[in-house]
Amino acid sequence: MIQKLYDIQAVAGAMFGESIAVSFGNDRAAMKAVREGVALCDRSHWGRILVSDDDRLRFLHNQSTNDFEQLKPGQGCDTVFVTSTARTIDLATGYVMEDAVMLLVSPNRRQKVMQWLDQYIFFADKVKLTDVTDDTVTFSLIGPKSDAVLEQLGASTIIGQPYGSHQLIFTPPVSPPSTGGTSVVSSPVSPSSTQETSVVSSPVSSPVSPLWTGGTEGGVRVAVGSGLAIPGYTLIAPADSAAFLWSKLVEVGAVPMGASVWEQLRIEQGRPVPDRELTEDYNPLEAGLWQTISFSKGCYIGQETIARLNTYKGVKQQLWGIRLKAPAEPGSLITVGDEKVGKLTSYTETDEGSFGLCYIRTKAGGEGLKVQVGDTEGEVVAVPFVTHIPE
Repeated sequence: MIQKLYDIQAVAGAMFGESIAVSFGNDRAAMKAVREGVALCDRSHWGRILVSDDDRLRFLHNQSTNDFEQLKPGQGCDTVFVTSTARTIDLATGYVMEDAVMLLVSPNRRQKVMQWLDQYIFFADKVKLTDVTDDTVTFSLIGPKSDAVLEQLGASTIIGQPYGSHQLIFTPPVSPPSTGGTSVVSSPVSPSSTQETSVVSSPVSSPVSPLWTGGTEGGVRVAVGSGLAIPGYTLIAPADSAAFLWSKLVEVGAVPMGASVWEQLRIEQGRPVPDRELTEDYNPLEAGLWQTISFSKGCYIGQETIARLNTYKGVKQQLWGIRLKAPAEPGSLITVGDEKVGKLTSYTETDEGSFGLCYIRTKAGGEGLKVQVGDTEGEVVAVPFVTHIPE
C-alpha cells in the first residue's frame, strides 16, 4: 500500500533513507515554502499507537504529564512519558476521539512506548494498545498558507481552532432520495479513526471534503499543529489512501519537503527529540516542555520529582539554541572560561550559518551568554518551541 506513495515521491525526485524521503532535491524551495507558503512533509515513520477501551483517558492521565481527563473528543495535547525519576522517554501528541486516543510518538520510540505503557496495564484495567503505524500515514502541512490548502480540500471548519483540535473528513457515497429528506451514512472504522457519522441533506449540497470519491473506505484526521512552532496541520490517514492524499495535497499547492529540512527546522525551532535532547540525563522541565505538564492534576509516574523541581526551583540546566561561528559536533562540551557550563546536543547548517541546540547550566546564564563550543565560539539564543522557567 505504502509503495504507491514511494513511487509518486520518487517521480518527484525523492531520495530515500530508511524508507523515508530525505530530500526531494528542492531543499531551498521547501524552506521558502515553510516561510512564505506551505510545505508538505511525510512523517509516516513516526509511530502511531491507538489506546482504546473504557479506561483509556484515566490510563494516559496516570502515565504521562498532561491532563487527559479534561479533554473531550475532538481535542488533543502534547504530553511527555517519563520514568519514575522524571527522566524523559518521549514527547508525544494525543488526539482524543469518541472511543480511542491516537498517540503520535517519535520514530525511534514506537516499540519502547508500547512496552512502557503495556507494563502498567493491570488485570482490572480496561485498556487496549494497538500499534497502527504500518496501517496509517502521517503528513504535516507547514507554513503560513496551510489554511488555504485546507480550504481547497473542504476542511475549513478546523481553521482557527485551538492546538490539538482535530476532526475526521471524508466524502461518503450518498445517493439522494427522490423525495428529499435526510440521509445518514456511517463511515466504517479505520485504524486512524473512530466510528463517525456524516449527515447529508438531500439534494446533496452540503460542503464535503473532495478528498475521497467513490467508496466509504478511508478518511483523514486533520489536527491543528504542524509538529513545530510554525503554523500548520497534521494529517493521519489509512495507508491505502496515502498516495492519493499526497498527490492531492501537492496538486493544491503544497511543496514536498524531505526529512533533512524537517531536521533543520526542528533544531532551529528547538523541538527536543529522543537520544538528543530527551534522554535519561534530562527531565521535561529542563527540556523546556512546561506546556506539556499539568501541575494541578493528581498523581502520575514521575509526578513527585517534577513537582519538587518546580516547587524548589530545582531546574539545574535548560535547553537553548546556540549560534556558532563554525561547525561543531553534538556532544561537544560548552565552556565559559575554564568552567564547563553545558553540552551541545544537536547541530545543523542554516542560511544564517551554524546553529545548534544545547543544555546550559541555569546558574551560568541564558540568552546572550557567550560561550566556547569545542574549537569555536557561540552565543546562546532563545528558540520558539521551548519555554524556560516561568517568572
